[in-house]
Amino acid sequence: MAAGIHLEIVFIASIWIISSPVAGIGTDYQINASVNKMAMYMTFPIGLFYYFNQPEFFESWMIEKRAELFRHEDPSAKSSIVKAASRLDRMREKQIEEQMKKAS
Repeated sequence: MAAGIHLEIVFIASIWIISSPVAGIGTDYQINASVNKMAMYMTFPIGLFYYFNQPEFFESWMIEKRAELFRHEDPSAKSSIVKAASRLDRMREKQIEEQMKKAS
């Protein structure tokens, strides 16, 4: 929850930097636009880096992903896959034998 508040503060600060006139430059649109772009290019990645490098966020996300990717194997599912593979091998061998008999 605290990371969300910090991200809001970074976002509000970046909006403030973009909308505030730069001292000494005046109101020239092109210069102000380039300064605003530079401010956004600098604050956006820093805000994302700060938000996504929070230990609480990373830990909860990592636990979920690890549970999703590395599931425990079911022995019955593995045995059914092995049986199906051996059945397909036998069928393929029979087809090869039949083709050899036809060719002879």
